Amino acid sequence: MGKQKTIEKKPQPAIKVKPKLKEPFPAAVVDNTFVYRPQRSLVATGGMKLKLKSGHPEFKGYIIFINGFWGDPVKNTGAVAWNSLMDKVPERGDSYSLRGAENTNEKDLTDDDDRYTPEEYKKDTANPHKARIKESIKNGLFPARAIYMYFHATKFQRYVKYWNVKENKYQFTTKYAEYFDAKDNIHYFNGSHGLQSDPGHRMQHGYKQGLTWAKLNLKYMEKPSYDTFLPYMPGLASPEYNPITIVMHSQGNALGVGVAKGILAHLQTLKWDKAAINMVYLALHQNKGFTTDEYNDYKKKKLDMLANRHMKAKLAEFFERNKLYIAKGIDEYAGERIVGWNKLKSRGVQFTFSNDRSDVVSRLGDIHGIANACNSDGDDMHFTPFEVTPSSYRIFSKHILNKILTYDNEGTGVNVAVKQKKTVIYTDLVADFSKVYHAYKAKQADIEAGRDKAFYTYTSTGSTMGIAVTSTVYTIRRYEDAVVTAYTKLFDAELAAHSGPVAWGLDTRVLDWAPGKSVFDMIKEKGAGVFYRKANKNAKLLINPAQIH
Repeated sequence: MGKQKTIEKKPQPAIKVKPKLKEPFPAAVVDNTFVYRPQRSLVATGGMKLKLKSGHPEFKGYIIFINGFWGDPVKNTGAVAWNSLMDKVPERGDSYSLRGAENTNEKDLTDDDDRYTPEEYKKDTANPHKARIKESIKNGLFPARAIYMYFHATKFQRYVKYWNVKENKYQFTTKYAEYFDAKDNIHYFNGSHGLQSDPGHRMQHGYKQGLTWAKLNLKYMEKPSYDTFLPYMPGLASPEYNPITIVMHSQGNALGVGVAKGILAHLQTLKWDKAAINMVYLALHQNKGFTTDEYNDYKKKKLDMLANRHMKAKLAEFFERNKLYIAKGIDEYAGERIVGWNKLKSRGVQFTFSNDRSDVVSRLGDIHGIANACNSDGDDMHFTPFEVTPSSYRIFSKHILNKILTYDNEGTGVNVAVKQKKTVIYTDLVADFSKVYHAYKAKQADIEAGRDKAFYTYTSTGSTMGIAVTSTVYTIRRYEDAVVTAYTKLFDAELAAHSGPVAWGLDTRVLDWAPGKSVFDMIKEKGAGVFYRKANKNAKLLINPAQIH
């Protein structure tokens, strides 16, 4: 065997350990006391303990006002005059139809010009005196601009001044916003379409605007994420703390139904199962459609009331060309297009005067299934507010705007002086119309039976030329003229009733059947068990967005 090699182990150098340096500061005392910081809702203190944020999010609502047709003959002349006379409807894509200065944009259904935000309002009202001076300077430097602005309205004029007028002391939106917990959070949508606009189209238009608005304003996290973080962040925002109230007038009602659907569609995308929606329907336009028999009966009665041939030549076009005919209204369209329409109906209150039946805005009436703050004894589906009987007349409902007031001055509150001599009483107008109508019919019968002549002929001699002139006077003409005059006054009063829930909506002197109460009071009373508010946070009033689509 060979000799084994011996391996020598070399000694390892000693490891030198430096002495521990003395800490310059004493160790900090661990304090697990939770300090609330809004920007830090999830807090782990001391590296170990998880602390909860206490409290609830602020209860703050949104309120959206959706106007009807903007009928200013100067500012909206294209839509009021040209489209009406030429039978043009922009939403149909009619050639040479005009949008007008105030109607919605039919080429871009999400146009932000058709919405008005609180931020825009604050900017427009921050310094009105300065704004007026700037406008004067601009118009002075650019005369063409002055002409343009004369025929156009600013956003403030289109939206804010549609709702806030002398008759309600410019307080309409403020009062509603305060009641629905949405002070300083007022939004406006444009609902003004053509005079022959279809409610189904307006609902689709509203859906797109509502969805767009919701994406811009409702910044909630998805519900599953919310549920995950809620135990540690109880103050997280959620839809039930931000109720959305939609107040609609006239054409704006159909748009508003679409807006509600669009908002709920956004919340459904975020997987929320609870939302707070309040709906206020004022002066419903195209509440439901006509059957063929209904429309023919309506047209026959109306043409009979338009006694004068000249009057018929002008107004009868509405009927002869069937401009007022609609096969489907809001109720029918929503029933077809919205799953859960009856559920959405339960979230609203309606108010339409029974004499809100002016020809240019028919068909009007109520929607069955929506709480009714006006016709509390039943929905009113009549096409006209009254009928002429063989010897007299009959008004169908007591729920009319009977007193059309003229204020003596603008004042500062609702209860201001009224020019009593200028107050128009609707029932007096109906009585006057009935009187002259029956006189017209009696004279017409006398002529047809040969008891009176159809016309008289007389000859007169001119004072200068001495030429004899033969003239014919039709016996019936002055009776026809009397009917037309009386009918025109009814037309104006019924149109006033259409604007009544807004213009006189805060006045406590216009409801004969509810002395001392205003339209707004009636809506609040009827909505006591309907509206979701801070004072009425009843979980049963919430709605599941997945049930409305």
